[in-house]
Amino acid sequence: MANKLIDLGIRPLYGYISLEKKMQHVQKELDHLRHQWDNMIARVQGAQSHLRKKRKRAVEEWLKAVDEIKIEFGSLKEQAQQASFYSIYARLKMVQHADKMIKEVTELGASLEEILPDGLLVETEWQGQKIETNLKEIWAWLMNDGISSVGIYGMAGVGKTTLAKRIYEDFVIGTKFSDKVYWVTASQEGTIHKLQDSVAIAINVDLSNEEDERKRAAKLFLALSRMEDFVIILDDVWIPFDINKIGIPLGLDGSKLIVTSRSLEVCHQVGCQKEIKVKPLCEKEAWTLFLEKLRPSLELPLDVKEIAKSMVQRCGGLPLGIITLAGNMKGVDDIHEWREALEELEGSFLGQNGNLFDSLHLSFNHLRDSRLKECFLYCSFYPENYKIPRDELIRLLILEGVMDKRRSRLSLFDQGHVMLKRLESICLLESHTEVNVSNYRETECVKMHCLIRDMALTIMDFDSKYMVKSGRCLKHIPDEIEWKGDLEKVSLLHNNISLISSGTSPNCPKLSSLNLASNPLRLIPDSFFFRLRALRVLNLSRNCELEMLPNSISQLGNLTALLLFDCCRLSFVPPIGKLKALRELDLCHTAINNVPEGMERLVNLNCLNMDRTGLRMIPDGTIYRLSHLQSLRIPEDVEVRVEELKALKHLEEFQGPCQITNKKVTLRGMELEGKNAIVLPEDIQQLAIIKCHGLGTCLTTAFSLFNIQKSGLTGCLIDNCPELECIMKVSSSDDQLVGKRILSPWAPLESIEHLSLHFLPNFVGLFKCEIEFDRPPCRIFCHLKSISISRCNTMTTIFTPWLLQHLQNLEVVEVLSCDRLEEIIADKEGGNMVFSPSDDDQHSFITYINFPRLKKLTLQHLPKLRSICEGTIICDSIENIRLMGCKNLARMPLSFSSIGGQPNPPPAFRAVEILKEELEWWKLLQWKDPGLGNVIQPFVQFVAEFPVV
Repeated sequence: MANKLIDLGIRPLYGYISLEKKMQHVQKELDHLRHQWDNMIARVQGAQSHLRKKRKRAVEEWLKAVDEIKIEFGSLKEQAQQASFYSIYARLKMVQHADKMIKEVTELGASLEEILPDGLLVETEWQGQKIETNLKEIWAWLMNDGISSVGIYGMAGVGKTTLAKRIYEDFVIGTKFSDKVYWVTASQEGTIHKLQDSVAIAINVDLSNEEDERKRAAKLFLALSRMEDFVIILDDVWIPFDINKIGIPLGLDGSKLIVTSRSLEVCHQVGCQKEIKVKPLCEKEAWTLFLEKLRPSLELPLDVKEIAKSMVQRCGGLPLGIITLAGNMKGVDDIHEWREALEELEGSFLGQNGNLFDSLHLSFNHLRDSRLKECFLYCSFYPENYKIPRDELIRLLILEGVMDKRRSRLSLFDQGHVMLKRLESICLLESHTEVNVSNYRETECVKMHCLIRDMALTIMDFDSKYMVKSGRCLKHIPDEIEWKGDLEKVSLLHNNISLISSGTSPNCPKLSSLNLASNPLRLIPDSFFFRLRALRVLNLSRNCELEMLPNSISQLGNLTALLLFDCCRLSFVPPIGKLKALRELDLCHTAINNVPEGMERLVNLNCLNMDRTGLRMIPDGTIYRLSHLQSLRIPEDVEVRVEELKALKHLEEFQGPCQITNKKVTLRGMELEGKNAIVLPEDIQQLAIIKCHGLGTCLTTAFSLFNIQKSGLTGCLIDNCPELECIMKVSSSDDQLVGKRILSPWAPLESIEHLSLHFLPNFVGLFKCEIEFDRPPCRIFCHLKSISISRCNTMTTIFTPWLLQHLQNLEVVEVLSCDRLEEIIADKEGGNMVFSPSDDDQHSFITYINFPRLKKLTLQHLPKLRSICEGTIICDSIENIRLMGCKNLARMPLSFSSIGGQPNPPPAFRAVEILKEELEWWKLLQWKDPGLGNVIQPFVQFVAEFPVV
């Protein structure tokens, strides 16, 4: 017992006395550590400046720890100097602190040995402007407490992981997450079990004894939930998964999840709140990256530089390709070697770089649907960097049999668009818009990155059934020796082939698809098709020099598609009656004047296009026999018998005297009475009648003539039809009864959402009533969202009081250049409308009118407009008001909700647009609420000139 008491007394006393020795020990260890620190700093700085490398994360952390322990020792030293010799407790605590520091410094010195074997530095990742812009946007999202998950997607080798590494490093250094940032690389198989293992290793959780996925997820969830702030980066995710099944508590306060993937769909399905696409580098950044990785000892000679720039362009801005190229050319200074390398690159860059091909090929391999693979490979039939019109591509895919069989052409196109969207989402295709400079029309297109196309061509090189030589400036078709017997698809698109030599006859008994479009072909010899009897799709479109087809085409009995679009000089097509399998014949913009001989025998034809030809007539009975037609296009001035069109039960698309496309019908410049009258399909959704005669005075009467008797019509445009006086007319008791029938000509008015009426000189109003009528059908215009009226110079009023109760969905009202219009909403049922009011429906005056969804009101160039309405209009959803050229309007009846007794503009309210020269009129305009004018004044925007109507 005595010994224990002595021990308890001596030990503290020894520590009390030995503080100075302890401090000296710490100082000695720190001096040694400082020497190591100085050496490392010198090595790191030298390497960073000369070798374009950066510190490893372990080096950053080691230097940071040394810095912190130096500060800590300085503080302890200051405390030791200030502490009294007789302050036993304080000195004992400092001795314990010094012992702890000795241990930490020793361990820190030893840990350097673990860093040194692998080197202090790693290669500097690309730091271009594009990556900095993406980094800034992602960082802003991650610093937002409301955003916990971000997806980074893009094609293989574009820099997704590089960007994620930058984020990782920025989180590690100087943020609250610094010691809880976890990098997890997902396996390509992407099973829940494997991903759980990867996360568990990263956060140091033992799952080795647990096989049940739910229990494993619970353990991970619990471990992560105990952390206040953490970041998990899941790199290279291929297959979507439920984040909850992994065990990651997404949305937990302070938690952040970053996902990198080649697929936008994966980012969506994992639950990312924000996504950013990493795009290839611009030309300038690509060249800079190449030079940084090449590290030439001297500046490249001009001739070498030009070759090198061509090679870099071949990489299409893909960092992985550029880095690979620079690695291949490092140390090469002979111009002959550079030229040889460029020549090889023109063939196939990927063929010379297996690793790059393997990386890109993974995306193709992960396409589980064989149709998607076919679709992807077919896109490579087009030249490099070619913007492929989506509709053209889908049409060809349908003809090639890539699509599932569907009942309608529309559903086939829908399927095609979905497939292209899928390839876009996994970055195997890029979406583009092409603008036609002649008419400024936009065409939706897709494009293949040049290295992705290289990958597709490399895949097809392994399969002898393909020959693709598109966009190669060929002047002659390939020699017959290249036309192998097992060829199935050949694309010679966009070349300079003008002539096929007489006697040429490729022996390809399996060839099913031949694309010779966009060549200056002048002549095809008869022999060319002799041994191509399996041919199904023949595309000769855009051969503007071709004047006639060889007779041998008549013998291609398996042909399903003959495409001659834009062969503007083509005037002769041989008899085609034997082509019984033909499903599509495109003669648009050719010089033919007559229907090809035997066309009436093409009983399986689905699509026939003879628009923009010299055709003047179609023999009676020809169209009738083509009973499977889904799409028919003929010149506008060619007459078609109604009976023949009615016989086409599968017709979805018609363009001629009228146009029918995807449930949209356009009648333009037609005489709607007599022999050219057309009975329209029952399921149309949009109807446009433009510059037509014979429409009659009432639109609903025309609905009866057109066979439109069911609701389902959502849009209606009437433009420049002089006879039209009204939309609906009641002139007899029979009309009143008609309005109550199920199949009524008024029924389409129930479903109409958009109504446009323009240039109608005799139009008096929406309704014309000539007898007493208790009330019209209650659902008329109940779905109307927008109404646009212009140049209707007989109309004096638009809406009547009884109609207002049906306009609760109205969002847009546009009235322009109606010279005699006096009221927007009449104060009573007057004019041609003589309704008998019921006891519970007094139409004489309405105090308040509610338009709960009205967003836009445009009143423009209405010289006689004196009133919008006599009552008050409540519209708390209004966003924009445009008032121009309405100088007789003295009062604005609008009313907004009030806060504290003051009118308050709706949250979405943006602007009131007026003419600058009408400022004085605006100032005198009276408001329902005297204070409303002042409230609206900050929203006023002046328009310098009167807009053209």
